[in-house]
Amino acid sequence: MLRPLLLVSMVSTALSAQAVHVVGPGGFAQIQAAIAAAANGDVVVVHGGTYEPFTLGKDLTITAAPGATVTVTAAFVGNTLLQPPSRAELVGLQFRPTFFPFLPVQVLAGHVSFHDCVLAGVGNPTITTLTVQNATVALQRCRVVGGPIPAAPTATVVGGGAVTVVHGSLAAVDCEFVGGELGWDFSTHGGHALRLDDAAAHLVRCTVLGGGNSAMLSTYPAGNGVHVATNSDVWIADSLVRGGDGHATAGDAAIRNLGNTPVVLARTTLQAGPGAPPGAVTIGPIASGPLLGHGSTIAPLVLGQPWTLDYRAAAGTNVLVVGSDRLALHPITPLLAERAWLAPVNLTVLAFGITDAAGSLQVSLPLPATPALLHTSWFTQGVAGLALPLEVSPPVGGIAR
Repeated sequence: MLRPLLLVSMVSTALSAQAVHVVGPGGFAQIQAAIAAAANGDVVVVHGGTYEPFTLGKDLTITAAPGATVTVTAAFVGNTLLQPPSRAELVGLQFRPTFFPFLPVQVLAGHVSFHDCVLAGVGNPTITTLTVQNATVALQRCRVVGGPIPAAPTATVVGGGAVTVVHGSLAAVDCEFVGGELGWDFSTHGGHALRLDDAAAHLVRCTVLGGGNSAMLSTYPAGNGVHVATNSDVWIADSLVRGGDGHATAGDAAIRNLGNTPVVLARTTLQAGPGAPPGAVTIGPIASGPLLGHGSTIAPLVLGQPWTLDYRAAAGTNVLVVGSDRLALHPITPLLAERAWLAPVNLTVLAFGITDAAGSLQVSLPLPATPALLHTSWFTQGVAGLALPLEVSPPVGGIAR
């Protein structure tokens, strides 16, 4: 394998003046006030506490301070709206509901990445915890639930969806998506963990669990792990997908694909929703493919520490690792089986290797302990194969901490 390059070679141009705005003691009282004062490219560091929902219409990084618990919630009703003109990153934030139903997070423009975030909802058949519409979202080490956290499953008032993507794209690595559970007998169904409508989703090392119906009065159906409402592109590798629990009635499918494009799977466990009887494992077109995935959890980027990637594919697969300091989704082309997510700006080849007999390739990328690199961002993506179309893994990366 070629010797990996220093990550600093990729982010050197990202070291232009980056103002840091502090929220909490000694700084702004609310995240929204810091956003108003910031310019595109700035960083907002939020200290521990509870803050109001906010609207983001700038290209910013909003990150929890090291070790801080940052909770975003509304005193009554409110939502967080993300529509950066180009890109934004959210790190370590927890979006949690009040008693009243509200839309926790909506992404309606730009490229937004979430890292180590928790998104929870009250639970409502018409409300989804995370909505992505006409935008692109990348997640790492996040948990998105269509109900409150923590809570027993039946504590959810009505089954809400975890994630809905409409005319947009989503990539997720090391994430958990959980549909809301029905708490009482409502005229609805358990929440879908992931619902796609004319969209694209690329999941690796994710747990996707459909919400169950009411255990007290199971009149209505459970939810799906993945629910494809219309033709969508879906690739899932190294993951677990399970349908919702039907309790005294039939469980629901792990994947319900109502479109014509097959959902492509690799090294993924599918489980029918339990019930009487258990649900179907899948409904609609499904296919297997040589997807490029990951075999271990990808840690955050820490200055002065190596960053290790563990790619998974068939034995003897060539893997090229490329990187850029920003995301920019590209349409599917005949060259690639999945979508490329990296901007051509500062695009760099970082490493090359071949998977071993077990189908694994580990790449360690050193990140210097240079203070100027703090809060700079970069992302990597693997490209695999010798024949077209080449396989592409979801993007991973984030900001240096």
